[in-house]
Amino acid sequence: MLDEPPPSTVDTNGTKQPSSPAESTSLTLLADLKNVDMGALALFRVRRSDVTLIQSYRHRGAKYHIRRAEYLGQAVALTSCRDSHHIPSFVAEMKLLSTYDQNSVWWGTYTSDLTLVTEFMVGGTLREALARSSSTLFFSHTFQLSWQQKLTIARHIVDGLVYLHSLDTKVLHRDLTSHHVLLTVSSPSSSLPSCSQSLQPSSVVAKLHGFHRSRPVQCDDLTLTTGVGTLVYAAPEVLQGGYYDDRADMFSLGVVLSELDTEEMPYYENLQMSCGGKPPLSNAALSVGIMTGSLEPTFSRDCPAWYVALARDCLQLDPHLRPSASKVAYRMRVQN
Repeated sequence: MLDEPPPSTVDTNGTKQPSSPAESTSLTLLADLKNVDMGALALFRVRRSDVTLIQSYRHRGAKYHIRRAEYLGQAVALTSCRDSHHIPSFVAEMKLLSTYDQNSVWWGTYTSDLTLVTEFMVGGTLREALARSSSTLFFSHTFQLSWQQKLTIARHIVDGLVYLHSLDTKVLHRDLTSHHVLLTVSSPSSSLPSCSQSLQPSSVVAKLHGFHRSRPVQCDDLTLTTGVGTLVYAAPEVLQGGYYDDRADMFSLGVVLSELDTEEMPYYENLQMSCGGKPPLSNAALSVGIMTGSLEPTFSRDCPAWYVALARDCLQLDPHLRPSASKVAYRMRVQN
């Protein structure tokens, strides 16, 4: 069971006082929550008594804490907002997730913090899976992602972008990276996998996450936030600080497609010391290389030609030449 909030004290005037700075922050969060419209999310609130904590913390940050738990016997992740200034964007992310990943998103207040309850993705991030040539974390036995599984992951990523870009008010992900693609396995039933469920390498499922930087785009938007996203995945127009739209997501997709093939971080050959002692590129030099097109993600020699061509179309320097998510989805499916 999750920890109970610390006891409060009462001053001489009979006013309830928090017993610690942590409780003071939590009380502020709850007060701010009263002014937030949860909308349809109100239907998905869970009872605290139905959640059992499995792991204290998988991540502790200034803004969010992530813990592993079980909700009615199903493996879930608890993401708690720790900063009252981020509650509106956190709720917006929850609302987007509830439509993108239906039947896998709930919420509640635990230890007085607004908490997002989502399916626990037992495979971790795509970056973690690619970083290991033989993974014992993702699968219950030594296993390496096959090419067909990589294609399945790529298709699922594209399907996620198709959904975001096809909403009545188009949504840009703005931070598509291998760190924001989570992996799990498909379940034979409609229920989520339990914490103890063994994994098989034949049914990999990939889902987009990291929606905290996502935002809807109105028709009259002329520009968006400069520098949003991770440098090695960012489109040239984003780094230049000019106008960008959903085609910036398509550039990031091209980078991830390269990463799926090589299993290396993007531009890895430019970011490490070479055998000849050549120093790695600085962030400034890397940015210039991406903006001018003098640096491009690489592909392995045995990567299928159609896959390389598709990824390079997404990586076009001119955003108007990049295919839409729906066109990429079609081109990937005709290769089956």
